Amino acid sequence: MELRQLRCFAATAELLNFTRAAERLRVAQPALSRQIRSLEAELGFPLLERDSRRVALTAAGIAFHEDVKEILERIEAAESRIKRFHRDARHPVTLGFAPTLSGAMIPHLIKRLAELAPRLRIELRDITNDEMVNSVRDRTLDAALVPTVAVPRNSVFELTLLQRVQFSIALPVGHKLAKRTFLKLSDLAHENLIAYDRRHYTDYWMLLRLLYTEAKLPLIVGAEVDSGSTLIASVRSGQGVAVVGSTMQRQELPGIAFRPLRTAAGEFQLALLHHRDLPLRVSKPLRDACVECLKSSGQTSSGDQTEADRNNIPD
Repeated sequence: MELRQLRCFAATAELLNFTRAAERLRVAQPALSRQIRSLEAELGFPLLERDSRRVALTAAGIAFHEDVKEILERIEAAESRIKRFHRDARHPVTLGFAPTLSGAMIPHLIKRLAELAPRLRIELRDITNDEMVNSVRDRTLDAALVPTVAVPRNSVFELTLLQRVQFSIALPVGHKLAKRTFLKLSDLAHENLIAYDRRHYTDYWMLLRLLYTEAKLPLIVGAEVDSGSTLIASVRSGQGVAVVGSTMQRQELPGIAFRPLRTAAGEFQLALLHHRDLPLRVSKPLRDACVECLKSSGQTSSGDQTEADRNNIPD
């Protein structure tokens, strides 16, 4: 017994007219008649009485029609449920980020995105800038938060500028340099510089090298550590100073003083990167959530220039 047989019989039983039943189902009348005859043959008894003037249900047809109506109603309900499930299902979105630059905004971003697009479910990937760029290009990553200096010119990318990447110097409280309003890299010439492990924090080292190259100073690191907590502990204990993202100072870490690093690195921008073919239902709420998070936190944002700058990818 096939579903189309039941639908042909149900329409004919309701209308008691083969022509109108065929029109409702948008099938040819001979085809509809064949389906009903096939159903009757399978059941072993007639469902309809036919003559040149009228169509009527047999007693068996009346009883069978009640069951068929219930079956079709349940099938329609099941179809509606699965369509609703598909419509309401949460879509995973993979987002790459580097904790040293964008880690602080991630919790706020996920919260705001849940408000703007409840069906999107963010899956985070803590990977390097190069890995993020390559993965976005290959479509194995939906989007990434990266500094623009890491993004090559490529027509498959869309880039939304978010904020200038700013840096601070982490010092132990009471350090002589903490008396100053701001610092330059040259002020650290006689200080022991503590940095993240270059093997595991390649993005941090890329930015560190750019800063020192731009300042025309040699990069001399006294110690490398494997985590943010170790870096802070080392600075707090007086073992040295560290160049960190300015977002770290919002954590209000005891025993640590932060001073802004004055640098010519005004072109360092944090951006949302995604493939140009990323569906608008994903890219738009991602962009909106990023810009809103930065505005609400009081960080410098280029959100108002997003449309003009989205494809302004540096060489």
